[in-house]
Amino acid sequence: MVSYLIRRVLIFIPTLVIISLIAFIINTQAPGDPVERLVNASIGNFSAQIKVDRAKLFDQKRRELGLDLPMFYFSVSTLAKSEFSNESWKKYIPAVHFYGAQNQYHRWISNILLHGDFGISYNTQLPVVFEIKSALPWSLVMTLLSVILSFG
Repeated sequence: MVSYLIRRVLIFIPTLVIISLIAFIINTQAPGDPVERLVNASIGNFSAQIKVDRAKLFDQKRRELGLDLPMFYFSVSTLAKSEFSNESWKKYIPAVHFYGAQNQYHRWISNILLHGDFGISYNTQLPVVFEIKSALPWSLVMTLLSVILSFG
């Protein structure tokens, strides 16, 4: 029994990592720019002074959300891109760049696991935890009703 539980836990952990990677990729590859959506929702399109500072606001919000960081712990590119040289043979040599913990995935997963912070909704600009809490009671009611109907 103990060996069975250990095997199940050892399968469970990589599964959670893979699911978190898939969720992160879906989140980052969604259409639209979250910074543009948040900035446009917060300032609107009404002031000439704000239009001048729009680029500053975009950069500030991008840094605040951590979107200026690399996506993952490492990236693979060509040696020509990493050294900015004109030698044609370097475009065929791979180069791996390691970023450590300074990346978007690490920030995202550590905020969720350590702080329970799921981020901010791009639509309502409220914390995602509030969105989940408001939908959770009805989800539980529907789940309970479906279990009662299927087994009752």
